Amino acid sequence: AQLPSALAFLKDNDETSCISPSLTSLTVTWNTTYPFTWMRITVPDPGLLNSFTVSFNTNQVPCTNLRIATVNDKTLDIHCDNIGLVTQVTLTGSGVGYLCSVYISGGRDVALLQPTYQSSNYSTFWSDKAVDGDTNRNFGGNSCTATDYENNPRWSVRFPLSVTVNRYV
Repeated sequence: AQLPSALAFLKDNDETSCISPSLTSLTVTWNTTYPFTWMRITVPDPGLLNSFTVSFNTNQVPCTNLRIATVNDKTLDIHCDNIGLVTQVTLTGSGVGYLCSVYISGGRDVALLQPTYQSSNYSTFWSDKAVDGDTNRNFGGNSCTATDYENNPRWSVRFPLSVTVNRYV
C-alpha cells in the first residue's frame, strides 16, 4: 500500500506513534486493484473509535453492511461486504488526526497448506509446492510445482469449505 511517506509509521506496529491532530483525511492507494475485506485501526483514546468514515476509490463507494468489531479499548476492525476490487481506501472524520496504526487486508491466501493434486510430477516439483507459502519465483529454488511431460497436465487444490477466490497469484 502507498501511504504518504510522512505517515509510514502507521504500519510500524508501534501503537504509541500517532498522527498529528490536524489531519482529517487519510487516503491509502495501490497501483493495482485488491479485494477489500477488512481494516484495523488503532487510536490512543477509546473515545475516538467511532469517529471515522470509510470510502473506497475516488467515486466514494460506501461501505455496505458495515460491521465493526472492537478488538480492545483502542483497536477497531472494520468489515464491509461487496466492495469489490479497490485501488484506494479513504478514512475521514475527527478521529483521523489521532490514528496510531492502519492495517488493510486485501484478502488472504485461502490455498495456503491446503491439499493439492497434480497429474504427474517433474523431478521434485510436487503439487504442494504451490501452496507451501514460499514465494520464491526461481524455478530452481525448489518452491515451484511442475508436471512431467504429458498431453493433459492437471493441478488442483481442495478446500475444506466453500471459498470465494478474487485473485490468482
